[in-house]
Amino acid sequence: MIILMLCPVPIMFLITRHNIGTGVLAFLASAILLSLFLGINHGAFIVLTIGAVGIWYGVALRKNLKPLLTVAVGTALSAVSVAVTMLTSLWVMGISVSGVDTYITQYVDQTVQVLQSTGVFDTLAGGISAEDYKQMMVSMLTRLIPGMLIIIAMVQALFCYIISGAVFRRLGITVQT
Repeated sequence: MIILMLCPVPIMFLITRHNIGTGVLAFLASAILLSLFLGINHGAFIVLTIGAVGIWYGVALRKNLKPLLTVAVGTALSAVSVAVTMLTSLWVMGISVSGVDTYITQYVDQTVQVLQSTGVFDTLAGGISAEDYKQMMVSMLTRLIPGMLIIIAMVQALFCYIISGAVFRRLGITVQT
């Protein structure tokens, strides 16, 4: 996770010091290298996750935009990139979006079976039947997982801005806070 927060910094630095063309060229070169070394799927995941945010932050810092606007757009870009990455991952795995419920249901079923076999389910469920518990957990997980992923992306974008600001100040580049 920390690596993903640091990856956009070189792209931001190139855009800030030189121009957007240099930053985009470096981004494309790193995308190709990552895909060669990590495989196309992992390379594409990292590129989708850090690319737009790094380029945006570089442009925003170069134009000296307000930090609130910079972080707001960065978090939105990060959330969209995580959503696109998740949908792409599901597509690559051959799973439809509606099919995710099936996998979550299977996971909850297996978890409840393990809990019942160890005797922990009765104390954990607090009088709720196994079927009601399964339905409740499936409903909760299908709502929470997408939200958690988007929140993680937003926190990642915020920390990326904070970390890059510290790195840039260390390099003598002024960044608004």
